[in-house]
Amino acid sequence: MPRTLSPNYSKKQESDRNNRSWDIGAGTGKLTKVLLKRGATVTAVEPNEEMRKYGAQIRRGEKVTWLEGTGEHTGVTSSYFRLATFGSSFNVVDRQAALKEVDRVVVPKGWFACMWNHRDLTDETQALWKRRSRR
Repeated sequence: MPRTLSPNYSKKQESDRNNRSWDIGAGTGKLTKVLLKRGATVTAVEPNEEMRKYGAQIRRGEKVTWLEGTGEHTGVTSSYFRLATFGSSFNVVDRQAALKEVDRVVVPKGWFACMWNHRDLTDETQALWKRRSRR
């Protein structure tokens, strides 16, 4: 299984010829943008057509390919990526199936990272957003 992302990953990524990153559940490409800024060539996988189209539109001309898929079934080549990321999307997949897919597509000694945005509903701004999003 790929190793957990460490603070040294960015330095290592910059010197690595296999600088291919896989952003699963990419949404509109917020994490994709960060990976591109670090010099990666990104494959962004997103099941929602509108989000995928928007992400492709705002990242047009950059080193990113957008594909339809899910964390469990991506359709990408085996042992191809140095890094697999789930930016706030790992919680909505079948985790065991998604981990098997990550293991299949990430190169040996590759990297795996999951990120979440935790909400603090005691924070007035976040509580307001929560109330408005229910409408």
